Amino acid sequence: MRRLFIVPSRERGCSLAECPPGLFLFEGSLGFKSKYLIDGEMEVFCMDSGKHFWGHTGTRDQRRKLIVQPCESKWVTE
Repeated sequence: MRRLFIVPSRERGCSLAECPPGLFLFEGSLGFKSKYLIDGEMEVFCMDSGKHFWGHTGTRDQRRKLIVQPCESKWVTE
């Protein structure tokens, strides 16, 4: 049987602005950062709802400074 796991891709978190495109964790929720920019701004989404991710912030600058944990997917055969 194969299982898919989402695991941290580095030991420490980083700002959302520095986070590479892909999956990340923020306060226990999984998010996705696109590699695309819309009007110069990051495209970032909540995985559970598909809505834009703001992380309890009110401005784009505050959102860029949020500390997130980049993640990657790994298949494990049991």
